[in-house]
Amino acid sequence: MPSLANVLLVDSDAVAKAITILTAAAAHGTVSQVDSAVQHCGATPWGDDAGLGQAFGSVFAQPRQALVQTIQILPEVVQDLADMLNRALVTFGDVEDCAVEAVQRGAEQPSWRHAGRD
Repeated sequence: MPSLANVLLVDSDAVAKAITILTAAAAHGTVSQVDSAVQHCGATPWGDDAGLGQAFGSVFAQPRQALVQTIQILPEVVQDLADMLNRALVTFGDVEDCAVEAVQRGAEQPSWRHAGRD
């Protein structure tokens, strides 16, 4: 059995399913529901004291907001990835076809080394 080292396998059905799920989640406001739930949880689990809790909360706010924004654009990112993988697949197929045609043409025509020796 050949080694699968350095081989990229893509399950296009699984990618399409992920895009569908992520798009549906974004359309149903899942991100805003999660964000709202966090806001309604009340006091932060790390506390609201000035010494540690508020400092951690202010540091946590930016990554939390970045996460929310990332979740919102995730369907588009995955769709772009799927599009690029599909373009790569088409390109690989085109290159393979060209290589096969070149080999077939070479087999049909004598090479320059053999020309005149017949």
